Parts: sequence; C-alpha cells; structure tokens
Amino acid sequence: MYKYCQDDLKQRLDEGYLEREIFRDFVLFHSKENKKLLRAALKAHHADFSYWNKVLNNEEAWNAEFGVDEHYRIPCVEFSKLRFNVLDFL
Repeated sequence: MYKYCQDDLKQRLDEGYLEREIFRDFVLFHSKENKKLLRAALKAHHADFSYWNKVLNNEEAWNAEFGVDEHYRIPCVEFSKLRFNVLDFL
C-alpha cells in the first residue's frame, strides 16, 4: 500500500484521515498481501480474532467495518494509476 501511493497516503494523513478511512481507501479486501499485513498488525495489538476473522473472511462484513461503498469507491492504487488533471474536465 505505502509503496504504491506514498504521497497520496501522506496527504490523507495530513488531512486528518482516521484509521478506518485509511483502510477504506488504501486496503483492498481481495489483496492477500494487504490481509497478511493487517493480520500481523492485529496480532501485534492483541486484537479479538473472534471478531476480526469474520471481517477478514467476509466481504460484506469488511465493507460494513470500513465503510466501503463499492459503487463509489476508487481504491488509492487504482486512482494513482489514472494520473489526470481534474481541471481538464471542466
């Protein structure tokens, strides 16, 4: 995540993004690597895996936990690939 959109992530943090907003925009449910890192972080913080296993294994639960709206969301990794100037569309 950080490797592909470092500047975008820093900007979101400067804007005051909360943890769940970071997950919503930067962490992908279908990414094995993202989930592996999340599991390691949760383990380091002694998280309740009776709850988190449900979130990590069910896309609906994931979307509810992190506020993901599949009809609205453009993940950071995808957005960063676009590289366009919004003013060109005005």
